[in-house]
Amino acid sequence: MEIRSAIAGVGLALAMVCVTPVEANASPDSTRAEVGASRAQGTLAGAPLPVPTVAKMIKLDRPDVTPLAWECPGGHSCYYDGYNGTYRFWVAPTPGFFNLGRFNPPQNDKLTSILNGGGGTIDLYNWVGHWDYKGTVARGDWGNLPPELNNIIDAVRIN
Repeated sequence: MEIRSAIAGVGLALAMVCVTPVEANASPDSTRAEVGASRAQGTLAGAPLPVPTVAKMIKLDRPDVTPLAWECPGGHSCYYDGYNGTYRFWVAPTPGFFNLGRFNPPQNDKLTSILNGGGGTIDLYNWVGHWDYKGTVARGDWGNLPPELNNIIDAVRIN
């Protein structure tokens, strides 16, 4: 039983290392060392992350779905490269800011549909020399992104 707990602990630690959020105000080109150094100096690398004073809610399109679409573990938000919840590329592990371009392999500019099964809202951002807030997905919402947001999202903040 102790071995099983140790293995589970190692797996959890590896998962946390692989998908820990990057500092919210870091530019897409910042390394973790640069972010850590700037945090130690009391400054943050890159442009500040805009915090919307009033959320711009995104209306997601909900077309007919296939039985295999929208696979997502309960209590999580899931992100898909295809329409109608197909080709899932990520399940968010926790709330936080996630720069999709820093994933290995990078997952930015490919978000097409989203299922927000988590406990909060999700803010979507595009990198255009700074983080440009594009809108918010409500808790419990799911569907395809509007055409103007398809394949341009570079980061998400899960609240």
